Amino acid sequence: MNILITLIKKLLSSLICQFEEYFKRFRKKNFADRKEGTMKTYIQLFVLFLLSMQAFASEPDVLQSFVEANKKFTADVYREINKHNHGNVLICPLSAEIILGLVRFGAKGNTAKELALHLHNNDNDTKKMFVELNKNLNANDKYILSNANNVFLDNKYVIRDEFKSIAYDDFNAGVQNVDFSKIQETVEYINLWVENKTQQKIKKLLSSEQLSSNTAAVLVNSLYFHGNWVNQFDKHGTFKNTFYINEQLSAETDMMSTKTDFNYYESNELNAQFLEMPFEGDDVTMTIVLPKTRFGLNNLENQIFEVLLPLNYKNVEVEVVIPKFKIESNINFKPVLQSMGVKDAFTNKADFSGISTSTPPLLIDQIIQKTFLEINEKGATAAASTAIMFSALSLPQHRFHANHPFLYYIKHKTGGIMFIGKFVAPTN
Repeated sequence: MNILITLIKKLLSSLICQFEEYFKRFRKKNFADRKEGTMKTYIQLFVLFLLSMQAFASEPDVLQSFVEANKKFTADVYREINKHNHGNVLICPLSAEIILGLVRFGAKGNTAKELALHLHNNDNDTKKMFVELNKNLNANDKYILSNANNVFLDNKYVIRDEFKSIAYDDFNAGVQNVDFSKIQETVEYINLWVENKTQQKIKKLLSSEQLSSNTAAVLVNSLYFHGNWVNQFDKHGTFKNTFYINEQLSAETDMMSTKTDFNYYESNELNAQFLEMPFEGDDVTMTIVLPKTRFGLNNLENQIFEVLLPLNYKNVEVEVVIPKFKIESNINFKPVLQSMGVKDAFTNKADFSGISTSTPPLLIDQIIQKTFLEINEKGATAAASTAIMFSALSLPQHRFHANHPFLYYIKHKTGGIMFIGKFVAPTN
């Protein structure tokens, strides 16, 4: 794709030069003023059209850069969190990228270099990437997508106007002062802000124990998504079945079932099945990655970047059985980023003079993310289809029975991964 866009740009530039030369030759022949004026108008309009085409062709470059950076960042974050979490996991890398991308514009020197390195982007692309992303990252009337990002700074810091402008105009994020000496009041204020931004779905993001009177800055990112399946599950097809947690443990849980056409892929290299399930609105999909062996999740996690690469799906009939589940997660990204190599931002070496030049110098105290995800049959209207779905005489060629630990991710139409996680055990 990048090669094709480059060739198009070269062709357009060549055409502009040829038409300008063509126009010069016509002028030498002393065409009438009226005709000359007409020809000049045509050529000017044509050049304008070509320049517009060049500008349009650059947008896929920017979004493609974001998609590649998003995959790398997602894989890095998942690896770090997975080292210390052996239960159910839910991460929103996209929300973290947005707010870290914003903070990077307030960082200078080595602080900025470390953030750039581990966000996997460069100075030329970063602002364009997030501007294009925010243009595309919008909910429609088919699903709910509530994204809340904010930087809270103590009152003693004067926020630079340039940083405020970048936050509001380019990142759709807020930057504001609060009084961290009044801990309980500030905690309640931030929590109320998050509730309002997420339609009351995410509550009590912070506790007073997480802050102190020395807190200088808190970055908050919350994202809530809810959507209905295109291929909805019949509630009458939900049944109790065994979910195998590990070699010693299993549990009974509600399993949803259906049989219809899905995007499906089997990978021999990863020894896994991939099932892509679209949500209404055509913007968001959920992919479940199921190890072919019952306890093969660790092998998949060791190849997490490869799991996220594009696939040549086939749209085929699949018999699907997956658990209903709800996951809420609280993550402090500070130790995660420190393990990845972002060091200076959290120490006295931090340089955030692009945010504020007040003293004492600013450093990041907390980066907190709370996420929520619920998977169920919501919106299903079909009935009495269970016998048909599991008819012994019409078994589908492909069976996707997620009765053991699996990975999943929810992806936006831009290619950005909004959520990633693993389901290893029912919580009911």
